[in-house]
Amino acid sequence: MKKNRSAVKLVLSLLSLMVGIVWTGALIIVAFSGGAPVWRLLILLFFTALFLFLGIRGLLAWKKESLAEGTKLPRAVPIVLGVVGVLLVIQMAMYFPIAARNGRMTRSLKPYVQEEYSDEDVKLPENPRFVFYHNGSFTVPSDRFILGTDDPSQVNVVVAYSESVSNNGIWVDSATGKKVSDARVQNATLYVIRLEDWALIDEVKFHEQLKQNENGVNVLGMNGVENYLNSLGQ
Repeated sequence: MKKNRSAVKLVLSLLSLMVGIVWTGALIIVAFSGGAPVWRLLILLFFTALFLFLGIRGLLAWKKESLAEGTKLPRAVPIVLGVVGVLLVIQMAMYFPIAARNGRMTRSLKPYVQEEYSDEDVKLPENPRFVFYHNGSFTVPSDRFILGTDDPSQVNVVVAYSESVSNNGIWVDSATGKKVSDARVQNATLYVIRLEDWALIDEVKFHEQLKQNENGVNVLGMNGVENYLNSLGQ
């Protein structure tokens, strides 16, 4: 039983250390992006330090205990850690390039942001190329948006957006007619902005009915939003 508990402690400590290392990388990217609010950085810093502390403390405690009791490393531990390590590397390889692109975009375009529009109802630039802007950060559009770009020098349009969820009815049981749950709709408002002078080109609203028990908001996944942005300039 002591050996089993020791193995569990070791695995948890190493997992905590791995998570801390991954979050350290994420913290560096977010910090250098230049667009993250201070409170978000502080929260990320707290959890990064917490996981690193727990991981290092657990490893030191396990080493001290194993030396005192002559406990050997269980054979299953390297296998488990190897699998987890591969998964973490895959996650990092997928996330970090995206975060780095968004960080580069935010650093390049942040100086253009203004608290108020310099003008409204202005014309769309020729050959529009856009990126998203939300919660103080710029985001490179996915390949689904044909006019999106990951090159800051090509951007001439910014698409900011707001989001919300509201009730618009109820779901009922077809057999009994009794209420099952609230029916909800996700609402999105796009603000199409000319980058060079932060002037408003267009403001358009979208609404999409959510499925039963679905509460999340995914503005960039809404069909209406995708169709609208892919038709800009046509």
